[in-house]
Amino acid sequence: MTKAGDGSGRAGDDERLELMGTLLDRIPDFFYVHNAEMRFQYANRAAAEYFGHTKESIVGLRHRDVDGDADQSEFYEEMLIPIIERGDPVTTDDLPYIRSDGSAGLLQANIIPFDDPKTGERMMLGISRDVTSDRRLADELASRAAMERELSIARRVQSSLLPKDVPFLAGYDIAARCEPAEFVGGDFYDFIALPDDRWIALLGDVTGHGIGSALIAAVCRSFGRVLFPQQDLPTAMRELDTLMRADVQLGSFVTLAAIELDPAAGRLKYLSAGHGPVQVLRVDGALETLPTHTTPLALGLAEDVLESTEIALGEGDCLVVPTDGLIESHNASGEQFGVDRLLRAAAIDGVSAERMDRCFAEESAWRGDASPDDDRTMVIISRL
Repeated sequence: MTKAGDGSGRAGDDERLELMGTLLDRIPDFFYVHNAEMRFQYANRAAAEYFGHTKESIVGLRHRDVDGDADQSEFYEEMLIPIIERGDPVTTDDLPYIRSDGSAGLLQANIIPFDDPKTGERMMLGISRDVTSDRRLADELASRAAMERELSIARRVQSSLLPKDVPFLAGYDIAARCEPAEFVGGDFYDFIALPDDRWIALLGDVTGHGIGSALIAAVCRSFGRVLFPQQDLPTAMRELDTLMRADVQLGSFVTLAAIELDPAAGRLKYLSAGHGPVQVLRVDGALETLPTHTTPLALGLAEDVLESTEIALGEGDCLVVPTDGLIESHNASGEQFGVDRLLRAAAIDGVSAERMDRCFAEESAWRGDASPDDDRTMVIISRL
C-alpha cells in the first residue's frame, strides 16, 4: 500500500511517462508539442531527427530555428498559430513538406490545441504522418481507373464500328470474329452491300495494336466503305492506298483482304494488299492458297497493274481469311500456332460459326495462360 508523501506515486508517473516516450520513439510518425510561440516542448525521435536534433536538444527551440527551409517554416507558422489561438482541432490530409532526402512530400497532420493543465498556457499537440507514397498510389489507381474507363468507352466505340450481323446469303454461311489483344486493336472486318445482291467483305490488320492502331483501322474502314462500292477492287485498293499514305505516319501500314462475293454466280473476286495467307478449303480436302497481290496499304502499292483473283466456291468449299494474330500466336515453348493447326481446326465439318469457334478454342489452348501478343480476327465464308 502506497503511503502519502512517500514519493512512490511520482515515481510511478515518471515510469509511465518514460514508457510512453519509449513507445512514441518506436513509431515512424512525427509526434511533437509546441507552445503558442511555436517552441518545441516535446518531440519524439522521428520528429527530432527530421530537424537534425536529438529529443533533448530540440526542446525550447522555435520551429523556424530548426527548419532549414525558411519558406516552409513561414508557411507552417502562418497556418498553425491561428489554429492554436482558435483552439479547434484540425486534420489535413495533404500538407506539403520537404522530406529528409530533399524531395517534396505530403503529410497527414493532426493538429490538436489544448491548455496546459498547470499553467493554462495554450499548447499544440501535433501528429504527422508521411503519406506521400499512399497519395501517389491513390493517384495512380485513380488515374488507372480513369484510363480503364476511357479504354472501355473506346472499346465500345470500336465494337460499334464492326458489323452487328454478318450478311445472310442464300446458299452461303458466313462467320466473323474480332478479339483485340488489348482494350482496342488494329484488326477490323466489314461487309458492304452492293447492287444485284453482291457483297464486299473486307478484313484488315494495322501494324501493332492498341489505341493508335484502332484509330488507323477506323479510318481505313471508313475510306473502304466509300471506295469499294463505287469501283472495281483494283481501282478502289489503289485509291485507298493513296488516302492512307496521306494519313498514316511512316512505318505504319495496313494489310487488307478485299473480297467481292457474287452469290448467284457462285464466284468471288479476291484482292490482297499484303494480307495472307488466305486459304480455300475444298470439300475434297484440297487446299488452295490465294496470292498476295501487292504491298500493304500506306507503303505505296507496287507499280504493276493490280488484277484480282477470281475463284469459284463449290458446295462444301470454305474460304478462310485470318489475321496473323491467330497464326503467329506462341505457346509457352515459343512455338507458333501456325497455318496448319488453324486449317485443321477450320476443316472439321460444321457451319462457319462452329469452324470459327474451334479455331479460336484451339489457338487459346495452344497459347495457354499467356496473354495474346496481337489482335486475332477471322472471316469464314462457306458454300452450303
